[in-house]
Amino acid sequence: WSEGNTDSIISIKPQRPQKYTVTVWKSEYDTVIHEFNVDIKECGALYVPNAFSPNADGYNDKFKAYGVAIEDFHIKIMNKNGVTVYQSQDIDQGWDGYYNNRPASPGVYVYRIVFTGVEGETKTKTGTITLIR
Repeated sequence: WSEGNTDSIISIKPQRPQKYTVTVWKSEYDTVIHEFNVDIKECGALYVPNAFSPNADGYNDKFKAYGVAIEDFHIKIMNKNGVTVYQSQDIDQGWDGYYNNRPASPGVYVYRIVFTGVEGETKTKTGTITLIR
């Protein structure tokens, strides 16, 4: 390898786009050289917690998804009857646990998130969250 490694198995973890050269010796006088570029692409990733407690203590007071390299985002949260209690296209906003200007009941809610990462792939994530009061 161009970076000097001579092991029979080599793994790389480049942090930036980079060109590599591999030289294989078939014999003392017979070599094969191959050059290739490794490109680094950021992919959209999403983390969704499974509970929150909107009790104004400063911890977990809003339910929100956390994303890296997200271009487009839409979340919809529904109660057990399928009624939409919250929706947004702003990943940074978050649900405060209110529905119709009143505290939503504690319990399990269903969410559906549709998001697109910077790589252009649209993904759907669904799950449940528990509102704790």
